[in-house]
Amino acid sequence: MRLLPSILITLWLTCMLETTLPSSPTKRWSNTFDAVLKKIEEEHPSKLLQEPSMVNALNAFVKAIDAHASLLGGEDYTHIKHATAGGRFRTGITLGPKDDTDTFLMVLAVKKGSPAAQAGIQRYDKIKAINQIPVAPFSLEENAARLTHTTDSSPVTLLISREYHEPITYSLRPAFLQKKSCHSRSIG
Repeated sequence: MRLLPSILITLWLTCMLETTLPSSPTKRWSNTFDAVLKKIEEEHPSKLLQEPSMVNALNAFVKAIDAHASLLGGEDYTHIKHATAGGRFRTGITLGPKDDTDTFLMVLAVKKGSPAAQAGIQRYDKIKAINQIPVAPFSLEENAARLTHTTDSSPVTLLISREYHEPITYSLRPAFLQKKSCHSRSIG
């Protein structure tokens, strides 16, 4: 492979040049790493370094220092952070109670700035289907679970019935919203 000899030469030259410079080992390796990346970019511009390969390389380095540590890529880090922060991916919709005979879910409130508010969902809208599956045969809890995700923001499609309008289809992507452990309201 053509890439390997040029990288080895670059590494050797960089190490040789830097041994004459008074510098910390961290600085020397940082410069070497930088030189190798530049050489790859010069010789193979079409093979840009992708995040997975960089994360894997840096993770190997981190694990060599501490076997119990890991370096996560951006998406993996976001999932872990959200899964452990006490929140979920939510639409921002507060649902009303549902009887067994109801063929819809009543929207009682829409959180300001939430994905539902941004999509245009309104208070008193009636959700008839979630992801093309009617809400009628499911309990309130089962339907609410279909609107909430713990680890991702997969799109949710809602079929909404609104007074004096034809049914409207909304597609929204849940956002990470913290769930308040208690809700209080002042009366009087």
